[in-house]
Amino acid sequence: DGVPLTQYAEANALNLDARFDLLLQVADAVQAAHGSLVVHRDLKPSNVLVTEADDGAPQVKLLDFGIAKLQDDSLPVTRPQTRTGHHLMTPSYAAPEQVQRGEITVATDIYQLGVLAYELFTGTRPFDTQDKSLTEVERLVVKTDPARPSETASAPSVPSRTLRGDLDTIVLKALRKEPGRRYRSVDALAADLRRHQQQEPIHARTATLGYRTQKFVQRHRWGLG
Repeated sequence: DGVPLTQYAEANALNLDARFDLLLQVADAVQAAHGSLVVHRDLKPSNVLVTEADDGAPQVKLLDFGIAKLQDDSLPVTRPQTRTGHHLMTPSYAAPEQVQRGEITVATDIYQLGVLAYELFTGTRPFDTQDKSLTEVERLVVKTDPARPSETASAPSVPSRTLRGDLDTIVLKALRKEPGRRYRSVDALAADLRRHQQQEPIHARTATLGYRTQKFVQRHRWGLG
């Protein structure tokens, strides 16, 4: 039981902090899977359902490991396909290496978390793959750079200005075309999200003196005033 992640956020007009909390719950669940050497590789809102605890607090449930992959390939079993054809993927959330039939690693899940974050924060996906052929999907995912989240934000409860800057950087790093240029782990992605929440310098940006000073001022605005 539960409501898909993005549908829950929109139905409840969640603000950015509440969406952050949901995303971090998803990241913790995916990291737990990675700790058991399992790559999900089909992260999408319909596989991330939200229920509510007795006190009304939202709780995320990560579902459907139907096309999951063990990192050591020790379980070679036949798995169902998410889309008709030879690709084990959902095109709207597929990483570049999936559409190119490359190696699937934890970086694939990190990319898909980036797509989830993009959609959760902006109300739209990085690429419009609706009714497109696999060739067109490959061109978009592999060769086209997504717009910054702050440029496409359409969720009324999340103003575009709240996404500008570090949050743009975090999401776009997760969406890097090259797996090696994404976050090295889900934990590293989650850590940067938490740093942004706490107005601390994120690791995805060069920690220049001006940037560190800016973050210090943001954290201690009243005291400095």
